[in-house]
Amino acid sequence: MSGALEGIKVLDLSMFLSGPRASQLLADFGAEVVKIEPSEGETMRLWMMMVPHMKDAMTHWHRNKKCISLNIRSPEGADLLRKLVKEYDVLIENLAPGTLDKFGLSYNDLTKINPRLIYCSISGFGKNAPYSHRAPRPWRWATTCPFISVRCP
Repeated sequence: MSGALEGIKVLDLSMFLSGPRASQLLADFGAEVVKIEPSEGETMRLWMMMVPHMKDAMTHWHRNKKCISLNIRSPEGADLLRKLVKEYDVLIENLAPGTLDKFGLSYNDLTKINPRLIYCSISGFGKNAPYSHRAPRPWRWATTCPFISVRCP
């Protein structure tokens, strides 16, 4: 697909709404996006399969992307991601803060491999805020922000 971002290569390690939506927009504008999921699949994909009217949502959020399965928790998987990072321009992740650090895949680690890398880390609660250690999940937002839990008819 051609577009304004043609030639830009993106690794998408994100799950749930914020990261997949961000990488979807990049893909829609022509970036080559590779979605990286654990072997069991993205958690939200598994959840959506249980909700009949939401089964096709993941197809929408992951359109124009390539997808691979990679266990970054294993030394071999982390090494493979490091090899991929050498060839890519952008990495998007929205895992719990510090998750990638545990596997030697932090911003500092990966920009040593590829100094040009744009490392997009999305957090639902900020980096240094009181709830920053919590993974960004919809049910957490609904219980901590009253406006999100309000539904209009």
